[in-house]
Amino acid sequence: MWTRLLLLLALLLSIGASDALAAAPNTSEPAEVAALRGDRSQTAEVLLARLEHWAVTAPTPLASGWAKLSMGEFCDELEQPERAYGLLNEALAIAASERDDGLAMFANSRLSSMYANRGESKRATEVLTAMEGIARRSDRRDWLALWAYNRGVLERKLGRFPEAIAFFEQAATLAVEGADDRQGARAMNAVGLVLARTGQFADALARHNDALTLAQRSDDQPEIARTYRMLGFLHRNLDNEELAAQNIHEALKHIGPRDVREGIALRGELSRSLLKMGRIEEAARYAEDASTAAMSLGSPPNKVNSFAALSDVRLAQGRIDDADLWSRRAAEQFNLVAIRDQVQIHANRASVARVRGDLKTALAEARAAVDGARKLGDKVLERSALDTLSDIELASGDAIAAMASRKAFQQLDKSLAIDVAGRRVAILEGNLAAQRAESQRNVLALDNQIQSLRLARQRLLGIAMTVGLCLLAVFAFMLFRRVRETQRLHAALVASAGELERVARTDALTGVANRGAVTGQFEQLLAISHAEQRPLALFLIDIDHFKRINDHHGHQAGDAVLRNIAQRMRAALPESAHFGRWGGEEFIAILPDIAADDAARIAERLRMAVAALPFQFDGIDLR
Repeated sequence: MWTRLLLLLALLLSIGASDALAAAPNTSEPAEVAALRGDRSQTAEVLLARLEHWAVTAPTPLASGWAKLSMGEFCDELEQPERAYGLLNEALAIAASERDDGLAMFANSRLSSMYANRGESKRATEVLTAMEGIARRSDRRDWLALWAYNRGVLERKLGRFPEAIAFFEQAATLAVEGADDRQGARAMNAVGLVLARTGQFADALARHNDALTLAQRSDDQPEIARTYRMLGFLHRNLDNEELAAQNIHEALKHIGPRDVREGIALRGELSRSLLKMGRIEEAARYAEDASTAAMSLGSPPNKVNSFAALSDVRLAQGRIDDADLWSRRAAEQFNLVAIRDQVQIHANRASVARVRGDLKTALAEARAAVDGARKLGDKVLERSALDTLSDIELASGDAIAAMASRKAFQQLDKSLAIDVAGRRVAILEGNLAAQRAESQRNVLALDNQIQSLRLARQRLLGIAMTVGLCLLAVFAFMLFRRVRETQRLHAALVASAGELERVARTDALTGVANRGAVTGQFEQLLAISHAEQRPLALFLIDIDHFKRINDHHGHQAGDAVLRNIAQRMRAALPESAHFGRWGGEEFIAILPDIAADDAARIAERLRMAVAALPFQFDGIDLR
């Protein structure tokens, strides 16, 4: 909390800071090189060609070193890592011979980023040690901020989230103190990303909003795009795919010709949101665009994300072989990416193997995904991996393991406080906190104005006091209205909590209880059965030939059949039975206090209820 208050105070102070507080320029960097490095209006390929032409006649060895640094950066953007490494190391050699710390600092910064993104943590650590020595020797805040940010990236890649947050906070504080809005926005976005991965959604939202303010103020279009992408991730974690897609669409408006990797990441993530919203063809288009670009210009993480997204889309389309192809292409990058991307590969391979019926492989991949998420410390990722593992364990016939995984999933879900009502409250709290902070800033501004008027206009003291009192009265009235509005929102939240709980426990398609609700009922009834030695029957019901209906008549027909089946089975069950949808065409029924013979008769009655009469859809009989 105190760190955030200090950052906000520094942000306010930086608004009026003089140019002397800004980060010192790279005085030895030629103006021609600086202009090309900062040009976002052309592709990296075009800029590289122009720089190669300029470097031929570089006036000094140091100018040649800056040209090699810039060419190395462009080669990295063009996914030419070996050439990039060579050029950057040449730039470092020139920096050492010319004793230029600025050139060494920025060459090491790009090397650190490349090593961290490719899972080479040992090399990244060595480079960061050199960066720290240069930054501390120079005592420049902008260099210290750059080092702290890169160190935070490495810690995040290694799954050491508390350490990552500490370094990102340090970078943000130094950047804001130095009026470096661009670096401040990057660091705050990085803090927000880690906070979201550890379930601190309200704090993450506040950091991304602060980052957006800084990025917009400095007109940093790539960072504006990145901020909207982070907001999209955040709203996905809050199960609001519509808002996630809106933010990612907004991000796409701010990318330029050089932002190839960001564009790949955005299209891949937009594909995931559209897929979850059921807009499969749109999702396919964005995933195909992302994968095509990643094949030629994407980094290893780009390739994993876009290929896995396209594999998921192909699974939804029923194109199993294509899904497996793209899944294997993602897996080819396994040793070139950090742990989080490796977890994504395991999760995707598990989904493909399950659909192929290879449950042994699916189980191994799903368990590897859970282990990787736990090693990484990413609770949101672990929750998703546990959900997949539980489904696969159940499909493989290991109901005990499936129940254990489901229980771990529910405990993690509860610890993250991400039930529907709780998530919306978290967002409201974040928005209200931002509004309160804005109100406090307004109060300070008004008070300063009043004090200035009193000191400068002593002869108009009476008028100034009257104006001040009027302003305070207006503010008090506005504050009163804000409090009343807050109370109204709180009352509305309380009133809607019951309805939200009902929606959270009901299957949207069939109207019966969903898997989470039935699982909770089963645990309670099982405990009672054990404690009181009372009989309990459990039916797991799988509808035969359902895929044929989807394939021949479409998903709308399949949805209609599922609703009719649920109605028939609910009517065939006794009132004491608990009934719900387990997933897909699978249903579950729990019958307390029932003898084995009666359970068998009811099971037969359920079968007859489904099989006896055909289902009607658009005047067609479906069986």
